[in-house]
This record gives sequence, C-alpha cells and structure tokens, in this order.
Amino acid sequence: METPGGAEIKESKVRLHKWLSIVGYCSLRKAEELIRQGKVLVDGQVAVIGQDIDESQAAISVNGVLIPRTTPAKLYFMLYKPVGTLTSFKNDNGFPCLADLAEIKKLKVKLNPVGRLDCYSEGLLLLTNDGQLCHRLMHPRYKVSKMYRVESHQAFPNQAMREIEMGLTLDDGPVSAQIRPVASAQAFQYDIALSVGRNRIVRRIFEHYGLQVRRLIRIAVGEISLDPKLAPGQLRPLSPHELEYLFQIL
Repeated sequence: METPGGAEIKESKVRLHKWLSIVGYCSLRKAEELIRQGKVLVDGQVAVIGQDIDESQAAISVNGVLIPRTTPAKLYFMLYKPVGTLTSFKNDNGFPCLADLAEIKKLKVKLNPVGRLDCYSEGLLLLTNDGQLCHRLMHPRYKVSKMYRVESHQAFPNQAMREIEMGLTLDDGPVSAQIRPVASAQAFQYDIALSVGRNRIVRRIFEHYGLQVRRLIRIAVGEISLDPKLAPGQLRPLSPHELEYLFQIL
C-alpha cells in the first residue's frame, strides 16, 4: 500500500470483512453478512466472523468467484446532491437516484455515498470506493462534524439554541448540536453543526420546537466545504488539500 507521500507500507494481516470493503467488493455490513452465510472462502475454507487474513497471500472467493488481491485505485468526489434525488444507486419509490445523475453516469465506476441526505435535502455528498474511509466518516466514534444551512419560516428561539447545545432528547435518544443564526433578508437561516447521522436528525430537531424546515443544505463534512461553483447534480474530484484532511482521519 502506498501512502499519500509515496512511501510504501508493508501490511500483511487484516480483518477479512474490512478487506472485502477496502478492495471495493461490498460494504462492511454486507461483508459480515456474506461471511455469516458461509459464502466466503479463504484458501478453500469457509471463513468466520473476525477472521484475519494475509492479504498478500490468501485466496478469497465469494459465491465461488475469486476476488482479485489488487486494490482498485481509490477515487474521491464531492457531489452537490439535488433536491428530490435519493442517496442511493437503486431507484426506489419512483424517485430518481444517484445513478440517474448525468455526471455519475459518465464515471462508469462503482462508488458509495458517505452517509445519507434525505430525498428532500440537498448539498454536499462525498462519493468514494474507499470502504475504510466510508466507515471512519460515518462511525460516531470519530465524531466527524457535519454542517447544515437551514431555512425556516419562523425564528428559532434563543433558549432552544442553548438547550440543544446542552443536549436534547428525541424519541431515538439524546443529541447535542451547535446552532447559529445567519444574516438573511429572505428567510430565517441557521447553521447547525452536529456529529451524529441519525435519520432526518436536523429536521426532527426543528420539528421538536414546532418549526418547519423550508430548505436544508449540507454545506460541510468536517473541514471539507461544499464548492460554491457546483450546481445541483454536479461533482468534482476532491482537491489535494481535501484529500490530505481525509487521510488524516484514516
């Protein structure tokens, strides 16, 4: 494996389910499922959960198909996800999905979204075939903050802002966030930063106080900000500076 600086690191032992994700075969969760189902063989033997392999020597097969040991080139993009598009590469419920976007079709490679944005939200979505990075960015342990710009028809109470910073309990557990007003002549706008990624969490925070979200845009993931030059549906490769930040997480 080669580091961003070009130095070669020799690695031998790695967890099997992580290896399947790293080489882009499937997600960590799917890899564990395949192993539990007895569909993964290591050197002809049925694999088990938690098994370590020597990635330079082991012959890994899934459903009888040998998986190449060579790791595909890692790709990293930022996408401006449009409103009305599912954060999925499968079309469900009649809504367009990521695979329907023209610029995604041009890539002709298998990528995974890092986290999710609900269908009616828009903004920054990272795409990559780096399974390990996906895991790190989404796992609560690493506390990677996400920043959202929220427009509402009503003002957010100052007391509620302080309450959220101290910690708010929703129906699926506690959450804390930082929320700040943004000067705007058109609507009540707020920037809200939090490091949890539960379903519709930003909208539910506003709904908890009886406020309706008119527009929700994710504007940053960690230190990576949505490129203002991107229009909805457009994407670009991450810059060297952005990649350096991601590699620090790894």
